[in-house]
Amino acid sequence: MTFRARLARSCRTLASNPLLIGVLTLLLVVVIRTAWVSDDAYITFRVIDNFDHGYGLRWNIDERIQVYTHPLWMLILAALSLVTSHQYFTTIGVSILLTMAAAFVLATEVAIDLTCGIIAVVALTMSRAFVDYSTSGLENPLTNLLLVVFFALYFTPAVDRRRAVWLGFVAGLAVLNRLDSAFLVLPALMLTCWRERGHLRAVAVAAAAPLVLWEVFALVYYGFPLPNTVYAKLQTGIPTVQLVGQGLLYLLNSIDVDPITLTTVAAVTAFSVTTRVRSDWPVLLGIAAYLVFIVRAGGDFMTGRMLSAPFLCAVVLMSRFEPLATSGRSLLTCSTIVLLGLGASHPTVLSQATDTAVPIERNGIADERLFYYSATGLLRAPLHGSWPGPFNADLAARARTTGRRSVRWQQIGLDGFHAGPGVHLIDPMGLGDALIARLPARSDWRVGHYLRDLPAGYEETVETGVNVIQDPALSAFYERLRLITQGPIWDRRRARAIVRMNLGIYDGLIR
Repeated sequence: MTFRARLARSCRTLASNPLLIGVLTLLLVVVIRTAWVSDDAYITFRVIDNFDHGYGLRWNIDERIQVYTHPLWMLILAALSLVTSHQYFTTIGVSILLTMAAAFVLATEVAIDLTCGIIAVVALTMSRAFVDYSTSGLENPLTNLLLVVFFALYFTPAVDRRRAVWLGFVAGLAVLNRLDSAFLVLPALMLTCWRERGHLRAVAVAAAAPLVLWEVFALVYYGFPLPNTVYAKLQTGIPTVQLVGQGLLYLLNSIDVDPITLTTVAAVTAFSVTTRVRSDWPVLLGIAAYLVFIVRAGGDFMTGRMLSAPFLCAVVLMSRFEPLATSGRSLLTCSTIVLLGLGASHPTVLSQATDTAVPIERNGIADERLFYYSATGLLRAPLHGSWPGPFNADLAARARTTGRRSVRWQQIGLDGFHAGPGVHLIDPMGLGDALIARLPARSDWRVGHYLRDLPAGYEETVETGVNVIQDPALSAFYERLRLITQGPIWDRRRARAIVRMNLGIYDGLIR
């Protein structure tokens, strides 16, 4: 069946079922009422703004550093920004569209029947992890749609060469959108490749092409295959035991503030294991691998954000449980989901425009949507004027007018965006700074916020352009790093430095 035929069939299915229309409408209302944009999204927005003004894909216009972790999402927003005049409303609009598309495909193409599809949409609606990051300006809504389309193809009974290639291509797009999505899609993709060994080469090419093309660009343009944030957040020097402890706290925090999300993952896992449906095992393996990765990395400072994708994968499996199709069990399941969702600290269906900020917990985990909603929430946006503004408007204005080339700034999202391209922001957490990202974090770290001590002479070096870093070895390392991030792209010396830097030959200088 062609894509157009399947889409027409899904639309007819939707039109013939008022209850499905009702739950999708409820999800739409909830997503609109909770719509917001996170401070971190404005790091990407600054790159896009600089790109629109002819400076290239750069966060600071005088150096090439990949500060974003979602290349595909960034490219889509950058393309849209060329035809729209407001990144905030464009991003929220696209996010809502992608979220509803994901729910629609899940209910009509992935679920084994409409009853299971309705239960799946209700689960999405009640999950704070899913709803809160269905907007936010981050890549979650695109990841959600790609995962749902991937599993719609994976669970298709007859997989021919064409469908297997599409499966690989969608998997490649998901990984390009966010690298850790590989944990969720690779097991199912590998099983498909094993079953369709005659098409292995075509599937492998389709899966690898998006990421390979981007990695070639990133290596040539930025000098590194991985985003700078990988070095800033995963190479901190913090003992593994501390990070694992923080990662476990992240899971406990989710159970406390959003009980439906991990409860669904656990219940679906238990049921899938007992039913022994082999096609479910790769999905379970992907979820388990993803959760292990989250714990090992220390979790995140945004409550629920990293759990949205594995939760969606669990809901995909739940939508295919045949016992749920019976009226008695479906009603019980749906009621349980609603009760668990209402047990959240701030249930999704009770959100409102007057939602206010909540304090950051002692473990460093924050309810980011509530923290920023008063400043970036869609329903708080004025009818006229710019929205949202910087938190430190005076600092942003002063940074543009003081005549300084650089400013040390810790709140690099909204404030960095409003500071404009004329100011070089020095980020002590290293997200936007290639040298700082490679230094060990301080002992007073907060998850996701790994402050570093700036080397003596570094601020003067950035301000004047003359290397006066006092540590000789670090100064030599910075010279090679500066050649990569600021030197002519096609310079042979730069190419040699890129190879040696990525092979770790210069690591001894920074250690």
